[in-house]
Amino acid sequence: MKGALRNTSQYILPLQKNQGPPGNYDLYPVYAIGEGKIFSSLRSLAAMLPDSGTIVIDGFAGICFEEFIEEIKRYLVEEKRYLPQFINVEEALLSDEEIGNAVSAFTGGDDPLFGRRTDLVLRDFFDTAKIDQLNEDESYRVIYGTGASLVDSKAFLVYIDLPKNEVQFRSRAGLKTNIGTQPVNPKYDYKRNYFVDWFVLKKHKEDILSEIDLFVDGQRPGEITFIKGNDLRKTIRGMSHNAFRVRPWFEPGPWGGTWMKDRIHGLNKDVCNYAWSFELISPENGLILESGELMLEFSFDLLMMQEPSSVLGDCQEVYGNEFPIR
Repeated sequence: MKGALRNTSQYILPLQKNQGPPGNYDLYPVYAIGEGKIFSSLRSLAAMLPDSGTIVIDGFAGICFEEFIEEIKRYLVEEKRYLPQFINVEEALLSDEEIGNAVSAFTGGDDPLFGRRTDLVLRDFFDTAKIDQLNEDESYRVIYGTGASLVDSKAFLVYIDLPKNEVQFRSRAGLKTNIGTQPVNPKYDYKRNYFVDWFVLKKHKEDILSEIDLFVDGQRPGEITFIKGNDLRKTIRGMSHNAFRVRPWFEPGPWGGTWMKDRIHGLNKDVCNYAWSFELISPENGLILESGELMLEFSFDLLMMQEPSSVLGDCQEVYGNEFPIR
């Protein structure tokens, strides 16, 4: 990949957990799910892909799909497997201008802070005729990109997730993190994500959660971890009836100091200060699973999508699948 993938002083989630000194604040609280449930490497993932029909590789906006697909192709060639046709679902997107016009009703114009939650859905970003045309093909193929599962809901489904803090770090590095359009600047891109894209993608993820065959933590370039969909859904069900902690989030800021930097083992010390530290702000914090020393992070909203009543009890009648506490 050309250029930096992320712009932040914060360390990316490692593949394996470093326990640190006893009694220290835990930067990577994990929910252990037993041996053999989490896998690593694109080679392992490629080996699990079927040899016929349609394969869909969907995922969150901000994923570098082309790099992911090139690695998949390389491993398939090395294993001397028949290569499917690869189709980027972005070919069916509406134009930048059409998407921009559609989202502008929710982003608040020139107001630096305020907008309103969108009522758009992911299909609204696509040319429906082009999606339907792609669905008519029954050859051996891979449809990839954000929204790829709109083409064929019955296909073998790989979903690549990206924690929202990593979305922000990628935006700061100039990467595209909005659906279908090129980056404007990190401030606007975050605002659009906050009012539009993240709601659209959350609804899409909720629609396909029960159909996901392989779920990928896509935050580490070239070093994925993934879990089978059935194991993920079973784990989420068990987690909803147990105690758990989210992964805490840290950031420097203008009002910060050195208290956290001086006392918390494992934080990057090469920063001027730390001003932000939070758990739990559910749109931002993720949940970490651990199996055989491998870690995999998924968005907190997955838990709320599948098990809202177990988490909220009778409050679900009021809040639906939104976690109400910040």
